[in-house]
Amino acid sequence: MPTEFKPTNHYSNLIEAYWISTNEESIEIIPDGTFNILITNNRLTASYINKEKDIPIGMYLIPLILAPVKLKITGRVIGIRFKAFAHKNIFERNDALDLIDSETNIYKYEAEELNISKKLHTISVVNGSNIEKLIEPILKSILLRDTKVDYVLRNKINYILERKGNLRINEMANDFNISRQALHKYFYEHIKLSPKRLADIWKFNNLLLLMSNSNNLTDAALESGYFDQAHSIKYFKEYFYSSPKTIKRSTIVSHVQTIKNRFNNSYDPVSIAG
Repeated sequence: MPTEFKPTNHYSNLIEAYWISTNEESIEIIPDGTFNILITNNRLTASYINKEKDIPIGMYLIPLILAPVKLKITGRVIGIRFKAFAHKNIFERNDALDLIDSETNIYKYEAEELNISKKLHTISVVNGSNIEKLIEPILKSILLRDTKVDYVLRNKINYILERKGNLRINEMANDFNISRQALHKYFYEHIKLSPKRLADIWKFNNLLLLMSNSNNLTDAALESGYFDQAHSIKYFKEYFYSSPKTIKRSTIVSHVQTIKNRFNNSYDPVSIAG
């Protein structure tokens, strides 16, 4: 499992965590309402919907995904996991992004002049401070308007997060005094996902969390807001490309702490300047 480190307050408005993974390790990034920038100092293999892609040394972006991405790592990889509402800050600088493969849905970031990937081996003591010091040139380069947050977008996204995806979009639209159609358009323009899709992802994440503490899928499904067990299995196959019967419990457990931290607001910044 990757090791996580919290960003400083300055970057915590937009970034959930930095993570690092090394040597012969396989990790899985699941749909969880976040997106990642990867920096690798060796080749790795990415698998997305059974399509494999060799990834050379460099810096890459995995956007908000709807299916798992599996990474086979042979060197050192540093990840920067961004909150959903940071999508606008990154993608308004899309002149620097190049979609290298539509199947694996991975973008290459054209910022080779930073040479960050070649410096990963220079981190002798791995901690949040040293990681941030190394990648700060990247953060300054790619974040539009530095770390300014779109609070209107943030509030709408957090509305879904606080309810762990278990909500009715019509009720959300009424609470924000906006039509359902306008809400859908707003979300898609800013994060390329509808509010319904984001809610589905977080509802499924909550199902995983509940399943980690229970062997009863029906109870976990009902508690997380699904109509019945069959309804939850449909989303399980969609977002995990597996079924509850075939998935290893260790695979579920490997994602639980991150999901729990997100739902418990552990990734919230210590202070927010409006």
